[in-house]
Amino acid sequence: MTLALSDTMLNSIALLPSVTRLRLLAFLHFVDEPKSLAAELNFADSGDLRLTLIARQPAESGNKH
Repeated sequence: MTLALSDTMLNSIALLPSVTRLRLLAFLHFVDEPKSLAAELNFADSGDLRLTLIARQPAESGNKH
C-alpha cells in the first residue's frame, strides 16, 4: 500500500506546473533541513497566506580574496 501511495503522489506531482514543483521542493528542503533556510509567514487582510523561504548563507571562512 505504501508503494502505491508513493506512486500516486509522484504521478500527481509530475502533473503540477514547474513553478509549483519548485516551490514544493523548497518547502520539503525546509522540512528536511530547517537550519539551512529562514522562513517568513505573512497573512494579508484578504485572508491570503504567504510562506517565504530564504536560503541562509553558510558561515564565511576566514580567507577572503
